[in-house]
Formats: sequence, C-alpha cells, structure tokens
Amino acid sequence: MKKFKILTLGCRCNQYESQKYFDQLIYNGWQEDQNMPDLIIINSCSVTHKADKSSYLLIKKQRKAHPKAKIFVTGCSVSFCENKQLNAVFVENKDKEDFLLSYGLIEKKPFEGIERFQKHTRAFVKVQDGCNRFCSYCTIPYFRGRSRSRSIDEVFQEVERLSENGYKEVILTGINLGDFKPHLCDLLKKLEKIQKLKRIRLSSIDPEDVDDRLIDHIERSDKMAHSMHISLQSGSNAVLRRMNRRYTKEDFIALLNKIQKKVPKMTFSTDIIVGFPGETNEDFEDSRKIVKSLQFSKVHIFPFSKREKAKAASFSDQIDKKTIVNRKKTLEAEAIKASFNLREKFIGKDLHVLLENEFDITKKYIGGISRNGLMVFLQKCKLTANDLIRARIIKNTQEHLLAELVGEKNEN
Repeated sequence: MKKFKILTLGCRCNQYESQKYFDQLIYNGWQEDQNMPDLIIINSCSVTHKADKSSYLLIKKQRKAHPKAKIFVTGCSVSFCENKQLNAVFVENKDKEDFLLSYGLIEKKPFEGIERFQKHTRAFVKVQDGCNRFCSYCTIPYFRGRSRSRSIDEVFQEVERLSENGYKEVILTGINLGDFKPHLCDLLKKLEKIQKLKRIRLSSIDPEDVDDRLIDHIERSDKMAHSMHISLQSGSNAVLRRMNRRYTKEDFIALLNKIQKKVPKMTFSTDIIVGFPGETNEDFEDSRKIVKSLQFSKVHIFPFSKREKAKAASFSDQIDKKTIVNRKKTLEAEAIKASFNLREKFIGKDLHVLLENEFDITKKYIGGISRNGLMVFLQKCKLTANDLIRARIIKNTQEHLLAELVGEKNEN
C-alpha cells in the first residue's frame, strides 16, 4: 500500500486544505505513515520571514530524512522556496485545489470538502478564499488571489457530513471571512438547520464586516458561539491609515461595545502588529492602552515583517529590531494581565463547554472551549472528549479557568 504524510504550517485555511488532501488520499487507497512515506505533502506559510524560513527548513529536513520520497510543496511560501535548489515539486496556490488529480496521485475525489478533522474535536471549514483589500503590510492577495466564496449548498453538505460523523462544532474560516457572498448570515441560517450541529464559531473577521445583520443574528441564535476574533492590527489611527485599514480605533471600540451590549457574555480576541514602519512611542502606547482597556481573551502579537511585494516594505521609516522585540514583550505582558482580568468576571458563572483534551500527564483533568471562547478545565471523572457540558467556574489561573460539572453531560 502506498504511504503518505502531510505537514502543515500556518493558518486555518492551510489546515483545512491539508485535511482535504488527507481524506482524498485515504479514499484512493493510500495509508498514512509518518516514518516511511512514499509521498510527503508540505503545506507552507509565508505570512512572515520567519514562516518562510520554517517552510524552507522543513522541506530540507524531510528531504534528508526521506531521500526516496516524492515531496510536493504547496501554500504561500512556494515562491520563496522553489528557487532554493530543493528536490521537490512546487505547486502554486492557484493549482493546489486539484493537484492530487493533476499529478496522478489519486484517481478521483470522493466529495467536495472534508468528512473529518483529524485529531480535533472541532472542525475547521473553509468557506472563502482570497482577499481584495491589499493592506500595506500583507502579501496574501498576491499568493491567494482575489476574494471568492464557496456555494452555500456545498458548505451545507460538508458541514452536514461532519455533523453525521460526530462533530458538534464547526469553525468557519477564510482568508477574508467577512467578504463571504452573498452574506455570511445567509450561510449561517442554512447551517443552523443541521440538527446534530450544536455550535458554529467564526474565525478572524475585519471590523467593517461585522454589520447589524450579523450582530442581530448572533444575538438571536442558540448555536452561534459568543466569541469573535476581530482584527485590530494597531491602536493608533495614524498607523491604521498607513496600514490601509478601513476603520479608526474609535470605530473598533464602538463596535465591540455594541456587540457586548447585545451579547453580554461575548468575548473578543484580536491581532496586533508591533513595529510597523513609522510607529512612534505614542502610537505603540495607543495599542497598549486599548489592550488594557478592552480585555481581550487573547491577543496575537506579530512583529512587523517586511514582505517583498507589500507596500510597507518600501516605507523609509522602518523600526529597528531591538525596539520591535521590546514592544512585543511589553504588549504581551499587558495582554496576559488583561486576559486574566477578563476571566475573573466569570467566576461563579455557568458556561457551556465542548471538551477536547487532557490537561496534564496525570490525566486527572480534561479541558475544552466554552461557548464564549474561554479555555476551561475540569476534573476528568467520567468526562471524555466531545462531551458538551455545563460547567460552573470556580477558579481563575494565569492561563485558563477551572470548573466543576453542573447537571448532566451532553447539554445543548
């Protein structure tokens, strides 16, 4: 039997696409084998210089470990890696969808999309790809192309298949999720008709795409998760303009307040770039203040990385590396404190939690994600992964919440 392994770097879209390759290969008679593969697929990432380097080193390592294997590399780092004299086949993003067919690695595709999400309790489902916005720090539109959406019926069939296979939560993802056409709410209404599906979560979305229709839908729905990842990128209006973002910090703050007024348990996570060209100490202080005041559940902090095709790479007022590192450390410390303070508010309250994984080597605890996106751990007892339970929060820690079981398992 032919053997394969798949290695994935980067975003949720990449993880979803790798799962598609996995399902297609299994359907066509391949067997997964991490130790002696005939075929290696590396789904690469190019969001930063560090990601490019990681992709390159991974290819090099796999070629050394498996000299006879055929290696296919796809993803956004293809253009960076293909001229590095690596013995691999490079597949550009525009060709990645059907490359298993076009290179004769499979005979047919069993279905569109996926039917499982390996080693996960929650399944990522990509509903949109590409981006039209061309933020000045970003090269994704050059690699992924213009925005395009999958059909609602195709996504519905995929999610229905996942729910039949036991997945109670799906996370809808895309390169620019809020640009889904005709409208994200049209898709959400359709998916909520799937009886076995208990929870729908949105991945990263831009502020300008969170309109009243979406907010009202989340408020009324009994299946929508009460957590949102809304990308801020900077707390400074001057930096936001140079980034070519389409909102101000005041717009962002007003949006979060508006959502939380309608959905009080809603939590938010975000992205922030530090060291963007021209970012002054005052600009950085604006970002620090907004992190402190808004108390995000999680802040993903990225040091600015010059990307060759991005407009910001040509800006003359680049920030030195030492300053960027120091700002990242400062903001990380502020984000940790703010997240702790957010979790404090939920002590004594009940949250619905989808259990996922064991907490420590003693296997006494099991953890999961609450409806509002918080990590919660309980004593394991008879609980298992994929149980949907009601938990009462009893203690806050530096990284998560501790809780006790309330009522019966498998709450809706």
